Amino acid sequence: MKERYYWIDWMKVIGIYFIIAGHFFPVGNEYIYAFSVPLFFIISGFLGKREDDNALFWKKLHKNLILPCIVICAIVHLLDIISSIRLHIFRWEHIPQHILNCIVGIHGLDTDAGGLGMCWFIYTLAICKIISQFVGKNRILFIVTLLLCVAISIVYNEQGLHLRNAVVDTTLAFPLYAMGGGINRLLKGKKMKISFAVLLLLLTVSLALLYVVGGTNGDVRMYDNNYGNNLFLFFFGGLSGTMAVFTISYGLRNIKLKFVDFISKGTIVILGFHQLFIRLYCHIPKIQDLVITDYVVSFVILIIFVPIIILSERYLPVLLGTRAKRVNNG
Repeated sequence: MKERYYWIDWMKVIGIYFIIAGHFFPVGNEYIYAFSVPLFFIISGFLGKREDDNALFWKKLHKNLILPCIVICAIVHLLDIISSIRLHIFRWEHIPQHILNCIVGIHGLDTDAGGLGMCWFIYTLAICKIISQFVGKNRILFIVTLLLCVAISIVYNEQGLHLRNAVVDTTLAFPLYAMGGGINRLLKGKKMKISFAVLLLLLTVSLALLYVVGGTNGDVRMYDNNYGNNLFLFFFGGLSGTMAVFTISYGLRNIKLKFVDFISKGTIVILGFHQLFIRLYCHIPKIQDLVITDYVVSFVILIIFVPIIILSERYLPVLLGTRAKRVNNG
């Protein structure tokens, strides 16, 4: 049986919290965007596995990513249709355009027809897994693919081409996914035992590096295939933030809570639907606009998703894929 790393669950919880907080664009958002999305691609690469049987690979990909992506997009778009009907702005021609946008990976929400929305991550992750499955077995081809991704990212950023397309976003995401796989191979077969003093040192250094990178690399937007001012700083910031989250999560690894189990299992649901709650909150008059308000509300939204994940597991398990079968051991 594959070893279960409970610190991974804590990393997912902390990571998805910052994904939610980042979409409020709060004070300090430049540091959140430097690592929040890269963290999940690194984790996905760490947990990724190349299958010997390609048929089994496609079956898992369909169940874990493709089907949840389709269902989430359908639900979100249905809610958008209801809202547009209520506002008397609904147009039938937007439906086929929306479907086409989803198929080709468009997720820019600045068009009436919409697209993948937050599901761009799922779409891009699926492509990363496909590349890893069919290219990763050949070391030379794997390295060439990585270099090609880097080259395309540089060209797109230098030309200012931010297309908001999940296929293009793969050029930034796949190197991160590969980093996660590389970390897994380094740790494979090794028992980690890190002292509190070392954890504290790692946390201090990684936070310091994240502070420097976040303050110098400019505006990072992975969904725009925008790595900021420098590609090296982008990868360095992603790794620094991931290391900071890891040290905190490793320190919490012995604290096993059902809350952590549910959130970790339902990150794909939170990713797909959390912006609906952000929109709802933005329509509520704020009593006082404090710096910490958005961070507190983000945590409240995270808690709200616990019963949603429980209900999804019971009545709509397709949203969770194989995650629905995990035994909760909080």
